[in-house]
Amino acid sequence: MGPVGIAAGVAAGVLVGGAIGYWWWLNHPSPPSDPQNSARGGSGSGGSGSSATSTSTTTTTQQQQQRQQEYEAYKERCKQQPPPSCKNPCDLARWKLQRNIDCRRMRQEWDDKWQPGRHADDIANLDRSIKNLQDWIRKNCK
Repeated sequence: MGPVGIAAGVAAGVLVGGAIGYWWWLNHPSPPSDPQNSARGGSGSGGSGSSATSTSTTTTTQQQQQRQQEYEAYKERCKQQPPPSCKNPCDLARWKLQRNIDCRRMRQEWDDKWQPGRHADDIANLDRSIKNLQDWIRKNCK
């Protein structure tokens, strides 16, 4: 491939990458408390100049890291397997109940903070599971 073909390929890649980045930006707004978020409907002035841009970029990066950490934490808890010591069916049911309660709370907190409604179906399923486990424990465990 010659230099013209390479340049065309790079240009196409930049165009597609830019479009994907723009789509992400539109569909993943920062939380409303972000004062630098005026371009996407936030309440702050947004500002201009390098210091505002630098602060906004740092804040956004920190928020993305925090969002990811909270995401990984709830995923870890929700996928957690019972310890080998849960051999008794009642102990196992109680362990699963507590895991599901924790998982539901963590998902709801993540939704409330980052993307309201994102896990509505998962939370509804967890509510049903929690109720079923509570009923089973009430009937079968003394």
